[in-house]
Amino acid sequence: MAPCRFVTANGVRFHVRDRGAGPAIVMLHGQSANLFRWEGWAEALDDDHRVITVDLPGHGLTGPDYLERYTWRGIADNVSALTEVPTLVLWGGRDSWTLPKYADWFAKNLPDARVRTFPELGHMPMAEDPAATLVSLREFLR
Repeated sequence: MAPCRFVTANGVRFHVRDRGAGPAIVMLHGQSANLFRWEGWAEALDDDHRVITVDLPGHGLTGPDYLERYTWRGIADNVSALTEVPTLVLWGGRDSWTLPKYADWFAKNLPDARVRTFPELGHMPMAEDPAATLVSLREFLR
């Protein structure tokens, strides 16, 4: 298992795992999850990519955002401060916790972002159908 470390960006101390070599991929979980949600994907990709997984503020081992930037804008700002890479936003069309309309908001507010919605999936598409979502990621990386 790759070691974890902490990185401070935008005033937040993020819990991060960084492994593999090659083009970088940063994976961010949704609400009520943590960086370990990506473990299956990270193992499938770290032979030919640098895979960086992150606990968002208030999740996993990342502490709180003391400026309380928990709005969509605050999350986008924190993510942008942490890294600036092309972004693939995966969303479940049946997500009743974080409505699918917010996927488009992230695409508009994160630099160089694209959205892929899975109409038949819910809040955690990468856990509900890892094979199909991984295909989308590989297509994005080409």
